[in-house]
Parts: sequence; structure tokens; C-alpha cells
Amino acid sequence: ALFAISRELGIPTAEYRLARTGPALLNAADAVGYPCIVKAETEELRAFGRKAFIVAKRAELQEALELQLRPQALLVQSYVTGARHNLYFFAEAGVVRAVAQVRIIRTDRPDGTGYAVEGITVPTDVQWRDHLQRLASHMGYDGPGCLQFIHDGTSRSTILELNPRLGANYAIVEKAGLHLPRWWLEHLEWGRASIPATLECESGLRYGWFYGDLAGWLSSFRDPGTTVRERFVWGASLIRSLTAPNHVVWDWRDPSPPLHLYAQLLKPHRMGGAENRVARSSAS
Repeated sequence: ALFAISRELGIPTAEYRLARTGPALLNAADAVGYPCIVKAETEELRAFGRKAFIVAKRAELQEALELQLRPQALLVQSYVTGARHNLYFFAEAGVVRAVAQVRIIRTDRPDGTGYAVEGITVPTDVQWRDHLQRLASHMGYDGPGCLQFIHDGTSRSTILELNPRLGANYAIVEKAGLHLPRWWLEHLEWGRASIPATLECESGLRYGWFYGDLAGWLSSFRDPGTTVRERFVWGASLIRSLTAPNHVVWDWRDPSPPLHLYAQLLKPHRMGGAENRVARSSAS
């Protein structure tokens, strides 16, 4: 539904198809072309055990389908290279009143899909700020949200998702000046949030999510789809999230929650067998 609306509003939207059966999925991928990206119809679900599955050729998708445990609705979209951006915002009655943008530097998967483990606040993309306003106006959007898009740094871009939730890296835009929870409570209490008309969020704030980075790296040892070189480069990059000037979880004033999470990493780590086999076929 989102992609249909974004196309109607003239917002960059990569070619896509929705499929509910194996044969339909293959036909959809053939139609949009390879490489393509396959993901679940809704953000909280997974496609082949992953947040997103990049398919380089038809044979990979055929093998993944043979290992799929149950049919599900899947979205197939033409693959657009470039950095992922999160545009956090607060809107009232369809009017976007405040925004802050984060460029994702690294995720917990070598191919760039998955969850962000390192990012930086950047100046708001004016064009995508306009796209966001059109979406919010069309929907009569009220409250906080996050618009995700891909931009290749030149002229090509595409919308990814529009979510009413706050991801873990929301912590960095809070520091940058985007106080979404407080404004939402104010909106519910008084009907209007106390957002300064001249608000400008701070750019250049880099953050790291060391727990997610470390957990992903440890899991990669059980993932045949991750090469030895990728694992080595990833391991060397852990220092970046560990020494980041801002952390989305760790706080010296309240260390218990993150220490509990790190303790969980000492327990046996399990990964779904089907996902591993899909990853193995992708690596071949």
C-alpha cells in the first residue's frame, strides 16, 4: 500500500511486485530484474529468516524457495545501491514539524541489510523532506515516525519504509535535538507539541551499537554466507562501534541493562538452519 501511495505522489519508488506463492515470486523477480531484494510484506516479519534477502540470480531464489518452511506474502523490489537513510520526524495533522536525518554507515550484515550498528546524523535532504511532507499530508499523519530511503549519492534514490515506531538509533536523534517521546506526550495532553519554530538538529553526531555489532559478528561464524574476508574486515571494524562517541545502549550511569545483554552473548548462540542454507546458496 505504501509503494502504491508513494508512486501516486511522485516519490521515487523502485520497481516492485508482491507475490504470495513460489512461482509468483520467481515471476516477480524476473519482472523487476536481477539483482533484486526480497523482503516480507510487513516490517516485523522476515523473508527467508532475514530482514531482507538480496538475490543476485534466479538460481539463488529457486534454492531459497526449496528451503522455505511455509508460504508467505513477499515483496520483490529492484535493488538500488547506496546508503540507507533514516528520516525521523514528528508531525501533527499531516504537517511535519521537525526532522532529523541519520545516514547508516554499517549494519549487522556484511551486505548492508539488517539492523544499523553505526551511523551519523547528517543535514536533512531537502528533496526527501518534501517527499515526507507529501506522505504525511496525504495520510493526515499524527505523531512520531521514521521514513527510510536509499540514496546512491548522485541522482538515484528510492523509498524503503515508513514506520510509526522508533528504532534503537533514535537515541542519537534525541541527542541531536529531536525529542519525539516528549512531544508525543505533549501532543496527547495539550493537542500541540512545544516544538521551536526555528529548530535545527545537530549534524555530525556519530553513534555505535556495539552489542548489535558484536552479536552479528559472532553469528557470522555460523553463517556460511559470510566469507572469511568479510568476517575479518567486520571483526576489525568492531572497534568503531566500541569507541563511537555516542552509544545507543551503553551508559555509564546505568550499566546494568547493557551488561545483561552482553552476558547473553556468552550463552550458546543459535541460528536457524534454513537461513544458513539459504546463505550458503547465496555465497556460491
